[in-house]
Amino acid sequence: SSSARLTVEAVLSENGEIAFNYRDLTTSKPRELGDSATVGIEDPTGTAAVQHSYNQPVLVNGTAVVFRPAT
Repeated sequence: SSSARLTVEAVLSENGEIAFNYRDLTTSKPRELGDSATVGIEDPTGTAAVQHSYNQPVLVNGTAVVFRPAT
């Protein structure tokens, strides 16, 4: 829908963490919650990746998905 709106914020931290924050998701619309999306992060070559979800409506208003570098 061209009229649907939601808010996504990407936070890049000095320690290497990357956080995605979600807001304005409509819980009655699974598409907004991620049921047709891949949520994750990958390297520039696309050969190494960490996947949070794939085609699953798991996103929640006010909740962050945080990726932390290996220690």
